[in-house]
Amino acid sequence: MVGTTVLPTPESLLTTWTEFNRRYFHGALPPIPIEWSRRLTSSAGMFVCRVGPKQALHHSDEERLRRRCIRLSAVLLQQGGPDLQRETIVTLAHEMIHQWQYDIL
Repeated sequence: MVGTTVLPTPESLLTTWTEFNRRYFHGALPPIPIEWSRRLTSSAGMFVCRVGPKQALHHSDEERLRRRCIRLSAVLLQQGGPDLQRETIVTLAHEMIHQWQYDIL
């Protein structure tokens, strides 16, 4: 398709997540899925958690991680044009801060 901006793959986003986790969070964040969403149009990204901190104590690590993700807006970030890569990385880093607040604080 002419004029369509190609979004980074979830694998490349995970590579960036891993590097940021090592560099800025000292490896403290547990792995989390990163996904693109065409339904997310009110913000560029969001940290999704379907289980609260107190409930997390009653779930296995695997179940708790399944109920969480970082979701990025394919619609809004794709509009970034030449700045797509930078906007995506900034949004991912921002959502990682929310993950840090939930997991560490």
